[in-house]
Amino acid sequence: MFEGYFILKKQTMRRKNIMKKFILKILVFFAVLICCFPATISAEGNEAKVGDIEYATIQQALNAANDGDTVLLLKDVTSSEGIIINKSVILDGNSFTFTYTGVYSGTSSAITIYSPNVTLKKLSVVAKTTRFGISCYAGGTLTFTEVKIYGGSPPEVPTFALLFGSAASESVVNITDSFIVGNYGITIWGKEMIINIDRSDIRSIENSPDEDYGAIVLSSDGEVGAENTAVNIIDSHIIAFDENANHSVAIINAAETENINIDDDSVVKGKTIKPVALVVSGFCEYYFESLQDAVNYASSKNTYIDIIKDINIENSISINGKVTINGNGKTLSSSDKKGIIIDTTDEVKINNYKITGKTEDVIFSGISIDKKNANLILDNVSVFADEGFAVVVGETANLSIKNSNLSGVIALSIFWGTGSVVEVIDTELIGTNTLPDSSDIFGTIDIAVDDVIINVFGGSITATSQEGKQQQTIVCVVDKMEDARVYLDAELIIEGTAKIVSIDPNSVAPDKVPIIAVRKEYKQQLNNEGYGVTEPNEDDMVFIDYSIQVFEVTYVAEGTTVAVIGVQNGENVTNPPAVPKKPDYIGAWDHDGTNITENTTVNAVYTEAPVPETGDNINITMWVAMMLLSGLGMVIATIYYRKKRLI
Repeated sequence: MFEGYFILKKQTMRRKNIMKKFILKILVFFAVLICCFPATISAEGNEAKVGDIEYATIQQALNAANDGDTVLLLKDVTSSEGIIINKSVILDGNSFTFTYTGVYSGTSSAITIYSPNVTLKKLSVVAKTTRFGISCYAGGTLTFTEVKIYGGSPPEVPTFALLFGSAASESVVNITDSFIVGNYGITIWGKEMIINIDRSDIRSIENSPDEDYGAIVLSSDGEVGAENTAVNIIDSHIIAFDENANHSVAIINAAETENINIDDDSVVKGKTIKPVALVVSGFCEYYFESLQDAVNYASSKNTYIDIIKDINIENSISINGKVTINGNGKTLSSSDKKGIIIDTTDEVKINNYKITGKTEDVIFSGISIDKKNANLILDNVSVFADEGFAVVVGETANLSIKNSNLSGVIALSIFWGTGSVVEVIDTELIGTNTLPDSSDIFGTIDIAVDDVIINVFGGSITATSQEGKQQQTIVCVVDKMEDARVYLDAELIIEGTAKIVSIDPNSVAPDKVPIIAVRKEYKQQLNNEGYGVTEPNEDDMVFIDYSIQVFEVTYVAEGTTVAVIGVQNGENVTNPPAVPKKPDYIGAWDHDGTNITENTTVNAVYTEAPVPETGDNINITMWVAMMLLSGLGMVIATIYYRKKRLI
């Protein structure tokens, strides 16, 4: 009986030992399983910690940290609020993921860095509902190690996965063992940066058939950009896919410099482009190698273009929709017969741009309004059309020109377009005619159509022509053109054989003659050209009055014409010339130049000059007396001197 008891007890003990071992194995299993998870999991649900202190949110931990501290994530975090880093800290993701679910906007960013010397490591950022994944606006040293930026499943990616703003200029960036994907992978606006990409995968994924993005973009808007920034790519993959999974644009270099260095162990899938223009549409930036492509895209979106580089074109740029071109001081050089053609009724603005060109066989036109009624605004635009036309209005136009410089044989040609209205403010209009002599007359402002209004305020208008060349005038109104109204409250510069106006009032009805106004100081010039003018108005402007007779007063000296001065009927010569000098004669005009009522010749009259006294006829008696007195004085002085010595 006892034997059976001991056997049963022994079996029971064996079962307990087996159970203990089983339980121990389970405990060991769970212990190992727990070790597989990060040791910093917080039982209270806190998101991050600094040192031994845990915080409810990542942002609270960052706010509490000091420069040089490490902020450690404790778990995966999903938030509608972005993270802001404004201290020089290390953000250790601890292999967790931060998912941003905020509303997409022009400035929305999952993580924004405002402080220099920041390190991010072992962190995944899911940012499918934001414009920026991580945006950096600080210099110093920025380090990204084992960082992933994406948006979930493509094409749900951030527009700009990793952005370096201009405030990140002169910084050093190290990107290692990272994965970055967006419409734009890495976008760089900072200048003089050094960006090292090592063992990383940078990708661009497109979601639109109309535009090309870029995996790495050295940005520029023509004024600021990534100048002198170096990108060193080592053992990495730079890949760009379009919406059809074909390779598109891997690298966009909008900067003037060429500091993109790719080692032999790296793989680049997609092309590299050097754009000439940037178009901003919505929250995206699109770069174009062709200005015409940029114009077409921008006009379809009613947006603006930033010119990035000087451009040489062989075909004219045609604008067929509403657009603004910011030239940023760059130059468009055309070898075609026209530079820019305005072919739209929508408003077109061109700012801060230089347009130039010259052709061998045809006359060059800088800006030409060709086929449609246009609304064109030029501000700080320079157009140089050597032996050509700066601006040609070929259809009815409302044209505003400010702070500009238009230069050619004709600066402003209203060639067609009845009813055009032009306002010119603080602008230089320059007409220089070096063409061979002919019967043609050109104007710096040239009007060859009816019912035109041109108002010029400030600035200057220059007309230059030479003997043996075609005649140049400030304003030329072609014969039979009616109702031209030109108001020139500007400085008029007349050089060589040039004149102010070329007008034939007899070619139109009296009530259709051109109305021309200039500042009062140019009255004499108009009189010299045979045009009478009104009295100055309250603005000191005078108007040509074709009913006023103007007579020529010709000043002649010994058969040589000295000057011909125009004088309105009944008025006086205000500034007669000096009488030419003649040795031994005194000259004077034989007419005082007053009350001129007919053509008058004024002759120089010379009379023999009186002989000046030479001193030969001085009274001899006085001369002798003076000599005697001088001698007497010398004798007295001698006697006095001798007596003094004897004493």
